[in-house]
Amino acid sequence: MFNQENTQALRLQLLDQFGHHLGFLRAKGGCGFVHDQDLGVAVQPLADHDLLLVATGEVVDDLLRTVGTDAEVADRRGGQFPLLAAAVTYGAGAWLGAHGYDTNGPQLLVWGIISTVVLFHGTGCINSLAHVFGTKRFHTTGDESRNSLILTLITLGEGWHNNHHRYQATTKQGFYWWEFDPTYYGLKVMSWMGLIWGLKGVPASIYEEAAKGKTEASAPGA
Repeated sequence: MFNQENTQALRLQLLDQFGHHLGFLRAKGGCGFVHDQDLGVAVQPLADHDLLLVATGEVVDDLLRTVGTDAEVADRRGGQFPLLAAAVTYGAGAWLGAHGYDTNGPQLLVWGIISTVVLFHGTGCINSLAHVFGTKRFHTTGDESRNSLILTLITLGEGWHNNHHRYQATTKQGFYWWEFDPTYYGLKVMSWMGLIWGLKGVPASIYEEAAKGKTEASAPGA
């Protein structure tokens, strides 16, 4: 049976084995019990919203017997709150519109609920799709993080995820002028206005590493 000690040990052991797949799986935690036949692992969201990877076979069977029912119930009930929130928001908009306010049900639904859902999934895509699609400038991050212009446009700069994994201490996500990073631009303007300060740039050593990797990649026989 699982306890805190052996659960943590098992997690660390399997993270080491399946770590290159975690980018996609982590972002989808909290969505109920997931079983991935290709990876041969099961993913169970924990109380702290982290993920536990459990090898298939008897261990999974044991886990399903002990917590599977609760996970299935939580998954079924998980869709009720968003639907209720959407209905209440739509109803509030319709009521306000009927009482002379310049709004309506669809408008309040789009800006109150749908926009939040889009924002949530856009953010989640960075820890999922940005570990699947895109290019890798740095191969020293020990994971499958990627740089993606498409995700950058969706998330206002967060799509340069491989950059971020290589050097997280900088304010920038886009390390070069051609890497569109509107969030950083906004922070930079705020620093000029004296509203914020201490923005950290990218060290020269990181640029040197990127240049070296580009040179090695373009060398004959690379």
